[in-house]
Amino acid sequence: MLKVGQLVEWNMLYDVGIVKERGIGVILDVVTYSFADYKMVTYKVLRNDYSDVMMFEEHAIEIFKE
Repeated sequence: MLKVGQLVEWNMLYDVGIVKERGIGVILDVVTYSFADYKMVTYKVLRNDYSDVMMFEEHAIEIFKE
């Protein structure tokens, strides 16, 4: 699991999994949701290019590698 403060690469995806847009950001918060046996983790990311904050699911972000 990623941690607050980590530099990540985020991906905006179309419904079919094709990357629409990508960029670099910093994780501000980690939120875990639980429904019965189902667990989902989302990340609040400060997007550097847009200077805004968006929520991303685990599959849409990865650790930034230079």
